[in-house]
Amino acid sequence: MGPIAHAIRETDRFWYAGLARAILSGRPRSVAILGAAYRTDTPIVAESPGILLARAIRRATGDTVSVTIHDPVCELAGWPISHDLEGACRNADAIVIVTPHTEYKTIAEHPEWFRQDGDSPVPALFDCGGVADSPALRGACRYHRFGEG
Repeated sequence: MGPIAHAIRETDRFWYAGLARAILSGRPRSVAILGAAYRTDTPIVAESPGILLARAIRRATGDTVSVTIHDPVCELAGWPISHDLEGACRNADAIVIVTPHTEYKTIAEHPEWFRQDGDSPVPALFDCGGVADSPALRGACRYHRFGEG
């Protein structure tokens, strides 16, 4: 690996470690990472940001935080992939949109997916790119936008 590729990989590793710290600051019991693919609406997982983030969360927490990865178009060896978007959102204390798949735009139409019962905290949504930003969604969860899509 050349020096530029090494520098890019190290920058990515630190960025995802920082995002993992931001996510974990809310003390979630479960995290749903939306997007395992490297690019929008493709099954390519090489250098996947979702996998980098899942690894950063696992390094920081061991097995104390449940991590679910959802992706509508790809399969992945080594990580279970959910294809149930509503279920992934409903069952998580923190949701992170990493890959801006077209399907994730529909999240803004479903604020009810973020309402939890009983003593569960209001979920946090970390939207890397502003894919699901909407006033209704901002009222249903703690919304955090990263990047410009």
